[in-house]
Amino acid sequence: PIFAPWQRVFGYSEFRSPQRAIINATMSQTDVFVIMPTGGGKSLCYQLPALLERGLTVVVCPLISLIEDQVFALRQWDVSASFLATSQDADEAREVMHQLHRPALVAQENGLRLLYVTPERITSSPSFTSALTKLYNAGQLRRFLIMLDEAHCVSQWGHDFRKDYKELCKLRHNFPQTPIMALTATATKQVAADVLNILGIRQTAACFNTPNLRYEVLQKKKKCAEDLAKVIAQKHANQTGIVYCCSRRDCETLADELCKEGQAGYYHADLDPLERRATQQRWMNDELRVICATVAFGMGINKADVRFVVHHSLPKSLEGCTRGGGGGGVPPPLKNPPLPGGL
Repeated sequence: PIFAPWQRVFGYSEFRSPQRAIINATMSQTDVFVIMPTGGGKSLCYQLPALLERGLTVVVCPLISLIEDQVFALRQWDVSASFLATSQDADEAREVMHQLHRPALVAQENGLRLLYVTPERITSSPSFTSALTKLYNAGQLRRFLIMLDEAHCVSQWGHDFRKDYKELCKLRHNFPQTPIMALTATATKQVAADVLNILGIRQTAACFNTPNLRYEVLQKKKKCAEDLAKVIAQKHANQTGIVYCCSRRDCETLADELCKEGQAGYYHADLDPLERRATQQRWMNDELRVICATVAFGMGINKADVRFVVHHSLPKSLEGCTRGGGGGGVPPPLKNPPLPGGL
């Protein structure tokens, strides 16, 4: 079982396979590459070790909106977490850097445990690198967590290649004794091999399959929003789900249409952070049944009763279908992610 003091933070009392093995590996200073579906419990694999050890875990995440939401949620449970981002208040950023440049502060019982940054912060900020070096030399840099729910962000095989992810190889070069954990919802063998090579991950990997998924492709017609509302009403009445959209406008349009059939909301990076968190919390609390969202939503979400995932537009890759369909780590009955792609 999970240690009692942390059960209220993470929301469940037992480890899911293979969480225990992953946690044991990273706390033994071993590199880990984890392939686990969205909602499978990846966050616990690095957040729990960070709370159990003094020292800093640096979380590299591609989305500032997700960084803000994750830190906000952790602070709600009095977890010592912060972030560095361009959207941040200048005084708060200075306070974070003040702590990072003083390893003795990080080493305290109430010291900073989790720091979320974008890959650009790692690759383009000499001041940040200098602070990490001080922590490393003082033995207070516990691990790097590379969040890759766009697994191909780091891979030459990917469709959404992001230059700064490839440059994360600097972490292994500059901090050779600090373990690296990479987390992704899906990766082909080619992508996995590329990620291991680029990040310099040396030793172990964990994989978790998704046998409880069923896929369905629906014809996408002109009145897509109306048709989708009917499908959800007929097949998923009173069930919780996610509708992924490519644009923020689609999120709002679809949510308005779905509201006619039941409770729905929308989530995208342009929303005010407080509004975004409020919408997410209403969905988590079952006040909203359906949430229409861009890719900014889903990473770091742990909701056990998601029964369907819809891609309003065809994802850029088959990996995108698999990643989106994993949302929730749901037990049977089978989840049924419709793909209205006109195929």
